[in-house]
Amino acid sequence: MTTKLLKSLAVSVAAMFIFVSEADAFRPMRKYKFDISVNVSAGDPTSALQYYERPGLSHSTPPMVSDLYSEGMVNIEYTGLYSVRFESKLNKWLAVGGDISALRMTGDLYKGFDNRHRKSMTGNAIYVMPEVRFFYFTSKLSTLSGALQGGAGFYDGFSRKASAEFQIIPFSYTLGSRIYGRAELTFGTMMNGMTFGVGCRF
Repeated sequence: MTTKLLKSLAVSVAAMFIFVSEADAFRPMRKYKFDISVNVSAGDPTSALQYYERPGLSHSTPPMVSDLYSEGMVNIEYTGLYSVRFESKLNKWLAVGGDISALRMTGDLYKGFDNRHRKSMTGNAIYVMPEVRFFYFTSKLSTLSGALQGGAGFYDGFSRKASAEFQIIPFSYTLGSRIYGRAELTFGTMMNGMTFGVGCRF
């Protein structure tokens, strides 16, 4: 009898704990004014890859004079897109801020009639992107939001020195209250892929 009673009490306590935990998770998040995070994005760096590649090597038969100037990049590798993001919460549904990002590319330049290896090259890109964020859902432990970014990219070692850039983040999910983790989908001229990060609200 005592064993059955203890089992019943244990089940009741566990059920109550789960109920309270779930109810607590959907309470409003503690108000905060600022949010800062560090992030890394993986995928296809759209603009950087376009500006880093060259028109292409020539394979004309017979060779033409213009082939003297043909060139192409091979063995292209790049890091993830690393960023620091700062946001200020305006109200329950809206925040504004900015994102500073950087990435590096390396590759081998081949050029001329004989497609000869000329040199290895490194390119660096920095992006400055003001941002507007819209919150779809907010609870005590999580948020679901989207964002629009528009700004400029600055390139060193690329065929272009600067360009206008945009980024669309349709879904961004965070888990945690003051200290949190982030996962989001991102599309645009900087990167097509996924972003992961950690941040702090205060």
